[in-house]
Amino acid sequence: MKDLSLCSTILSINVQHISDGIKINQVGAIQNLVSKYGLEEANDIDISIAASAKLGETAPQLANYSATEYCSIVGSLQYLAMVTWPDISLDTSYSGI
Repeated sequence: MKDLSLCSTILSINVQHISDGIKINQVGAIQNLVSKYGLEEANDIDISIAASAKLGETAPQLANYSATEYCSIVGSLQYLAMVTWPDISLDTSYSGI
């Protein structure tokens, strides 16, 4: 076995070692996702989206994406949500319906 020292990133999760434990975040992964899909000008929302909401009504900047691209965006968000924020994964999963 080889000691590779403390990790700083694993599965797109940034790991910061502090005196009383670790802190994790996915700032880099989120920034890559935003950049990849050109969503720098997208607006965030403070409420959940209803499962029956139409894409153009809730996120007009996504209405121009193909179904495949949209599914890719939602899948990426689901991965981010389930890895470090399981409490929001349900809301994210509704976006893929």
